[in-house]
Amino acid sequence: MLKKSDLNPPAEPGIYLFRTATGKVLYIGKAANLKQRVFQYFLSSPAPVIARLLERSHAVDFVLTRDPAEALQLEYNFIHHYRPPFNVRLKDDKSYPVVEITMGEEFPGVYFVRQPREHSFATPPLVDAGKARAMIELIMRVFRLRNCKDNVFRRRMPCLYYHIGRCSAPCAFPEQRDEYLRRAEDAVAFLQGRRLGVEKRLETVMREHARQLRFEEAQRLKEALEMLRNFPLRSVVAARAKNGYDVMVMHLSAEEAAVMRFRVEAGRAVSRDFFVFSTLAGNPAAAMEEFLVTDYKKANLPAALEVDPLPEHALELERMFSRLAGRSVRIHAPQRGQRRRMLDLAHRNLGLYVNRDRFSHVAAELRRQLGLVHLPARIEGVDISHFSGRERVGAVVVFENGRPLSSAYRNYLIRNAPAGDTHAIREVLQRRFGRKDPPDPDLVLIDGGIDQLRVAMEVKAKLGFRADLISLAKSEERVFAETGVTAVFPTASPLRFLLQNVRDEAHRRAVTHHRKRRMQKT
Repeated sequence: MLKKSDLNPPAEPGIYLFRTATGKVLYIGKAANLKQRVFQYFLSSPAPVIARLLERSHAVDFVLTRDPAEALQLEYNFIHHYRPPFNVRLKDDKSYPVVEITMGEEFPGVYFVRQPREHSFATPPLVDAGKARAMIELIMRVFRLRNCKDNVFRRRMPCLYYHIGRCSAPCAFPEQRDEYLRRAEDAVAFLQGRRLGVEKRLETVMREHARQLRFEEAQRLKEALEMLRNFPLRSVVAARAKNGYDVMVMHLSAEEAAVMRFRVEAGRAVSRDFFVFSTLAGNPAAAMEEFLVTDYKKANLPAALEVDPLPEHALELERMFSRLAGRSVRIHAPQRGQRRRMLDLAHRNLGLYVNRDRFSHVAAELRRQLGLVHLPARIEGVDISHFSGRERVGAVVVFENGRPLSSAYRNYLIRNAPAGDTHAIREVLQRRFGRKDPPDPDLVLIDGGIDQLRVAMEVKAKLGFRADLISLAKSEERVFAETGVTAVFPTASPLRFLLQNVRDEAHRRAVTHHRKRRMQKT
């Protein structure tokens, strides 16, 4: 186990590398003052992840830089080269696939993977998995690279792909290795976008075959050239749009961080990813920087990163990413407009993930802050939908332990209530609780403000049901409780996430029911 007395770090900017006794890099970090930063790992009661790092470490290497900005660049380069296990390792990501050509092997193969191996060539992330597989099919047909696993390759027998012209069977004909490697290099060049040189070489070989009267081989190469020229390479590689941006929010708890990321193009979210990773960072800003440095490569950098919180060295990171991408990359924390709304949406989605397994703590805190009688394990949300007062409908949705229970949802046609949402809410609650449908909820959430809450309280006094009552107003997301408590929970609060999710699900259900009614009338 590494001890503080074993080290003598310089008090200068640079990066540090924790290594095992065999020299394997376990963790890479940067610091404006290496001595101060490294000695922080040797506290009397370190966090469990730091204790594990120190147990496995045998030495710490230092690389000095001129300033912290240069240290950031060096940290980025070293992390992507060494891929240390104690730096960010994503556990729940659904990363885009890549096409990998294993150039580090004696006979490279072409594969569909999500985590390419060291020394392999890999394309940038691919948006469409089907097109990624089509790319592999093309590589096999044109360049005849193997696609088999190593245990199959070691049998040294040609397989079906050889007999149908999709592989040159290097397993059975190893003497052709030089020619095979040239084809693998051509495949890499094609995937890198250098297709003209590849096409010229294939055309030269094709003409040579024709000159030697080897017409079958010449015909095969002619067909291969046509496939290369017609293949829409640009539409497959996940190049980022000029106006595209990523939205990221983070929740840090002890030594674990969670990130919700939305990928936005043309103003619309086109994908959503959730990541969980262990981190040695001491605060959310440092953890966000660690995530950005580890996760983003040149190939998948968008035009802008809208984040909360801002990383510790946002300006230096922005400059580094701009150099990597060869264009401007902005890192920003939006305060208003569409990007702020996207950030808020990411916060709400993150809250659902983070708190789905800790609902009891959230429910207890909601009960305490609003002065509720019951622990809100079962929550029902109520909303009304109409078009200029016509075709009014109501919806009741049910959440148990923070998760929607769609089998218990109910729809209502407003039959007798006078005009106005409050009267419609009165009718829905009277019909819902007048029938004494079991089980009773612990909490009823009304979409609206204090007027809607008063109507619900009148119905409760008349029918005598047990549930606590609250309302949630959209204007400032203010909660009104029948206890007299009113509150606006912080944007990143799990309590706010929970109530907004119930309210929004009730609204979605009511609007869906209303649209169906209108379509039936037309």
